[in-house]
Amino acid sequence: MRWMRAHGRRFYNFRGLEAFKASFEPADWEPLYVATREPKLTLTDLRAIAGVFGGGSPERLVARAIATAALRELRIA
Repeated sequence: MRWMRAHGRRFYNFRGLEAFKASFEPADWEPLYVATREPKLTLTDLRAIAGVFGGGSPERLVARAIATAALRELRIA
């Protein structure tokens, strides 16, 4: 998950999300957990997680993220 977070920054603004959530001044944070029967996450698990958080097709979520990242890279270059 650390790897995903480190490399996912290009596709998703985690700091912005954390700042937004902090603006509500929660008393504490509740972690989210993933339960699986396997010792490691599989691609099927990751697809299901992306579907839950993306609110639909994981493929569409990934395509949107890649397009957004590509546009940002083009603006920087």
